[in-house]
Amino acid sequence: MNTLTVGSSNIDLFLTTHNSSHTPIVDNKVLLTLGDKIPTDIKSMSLGGNGANVSVGLARLGLTSQFYTYLGNDVLSLEIQNTIKNEGVALLIEKERGDSTSFSLIFDFDHDRVIFSHHPEKKYSFSYESSEPVDFIYLTSIGKEWREAYKKVLDFALSTKASLSFSPGSHQLKEIDDFFFEILKNSQSIFINKEEAQLILEQKGIRETEITNILFSLQKLGPQLISITDGAEGAYALDTQQKAYHIEPIHIEKPAEKTGAGDSYAAGFIAAYLQGKPVPECMQWGMLNAHSVMQKIGAQKGLLTQNEMEEQMKTIEIVAKPIA
Repeated sequence: MNTLTVGSSNIDLFLTTHNSSHTPIVDNKVLLTLGDKIPTDIKSMSLGGNGANVSVGLARLGLTSQFYTYLGNDVLSLEIQNTIKNEGVALLIEKERGDSTSFSLIFDFDHDRVIFSHHPEKKYSFSYESSEPVDFIYLTSIGKEWREAYKKVLDFALSTKASLSFSPGSHQLKEIDDFFFEILKNSQSIFINKEEAQLILEQKGIRETEITNILFSLQKLGPQLISITDGAEGAYALDTQQKAYHIEPIHIEKPAEKTGAGDSYAAGFIAAYLQGKPVPECMQWGMLNAHSVMQKIGAQKGLLTQNEMEEQMKTIEIVAKPIA
């Protein structure tokens, strides 16, 4: 099964502060003092980005993985290229001379994080020039000028009859319109969280809070396989036979980092699904992958291999249950 992921890649730098008195938290807001010098520790520097995380996750779980992404020609771009290739992912790059690559500073606090992100302003496109056939396309977040790239990916999926899976990013969710719904209509599956699902439905005048109604309402818009994550509540799915399921999260006393948890869940779910496993087992793979990632700093260090996933399935008991 040949997969193609189209989306962002960036370098994530994880920082933590020495002294919380420099960064007091009031009403869920971090207060910074102008002119202050804040001591920090560098916890990790690693590859990230929705597209990079999923493409690497699919490769580790035994699928042929290609990744179409957007880079510059700086040192960080070279680091991304080398890391991706070392994971066994075939890298397809759209590169412009003089561009920098995307970069995120992730400040960890006791209960959550703050992310400062840089994404170069450019007009994104898409052109598939590999001789490898594509069976499955995972279309996820890219930068601000995303429409041309998305239109070309959609045309490519329709012309090749590749199965299209949609996981919109923040830029796409800010600009939900007829074109967004055209992509949704032609997608066979969608991977989003509950808040994103509600936002999409609200653009159609549908206001839902009950998860079963959210699942079925999304299915009516096109994709027949629906996956929705909901943080501490776990994850939900609706399969092509209109059977809905829920899976509880695996408890972690204190996660090392939450970055990449959603991507790792999607990668685990997709890898199982493309290998012919039923949706409840796909949800198990997704949750085990997310559980592993949250125990490591960075979005990819904890991504499981095929053998590791099989061992985790034997040792950690977790079951996706039908919901009415």
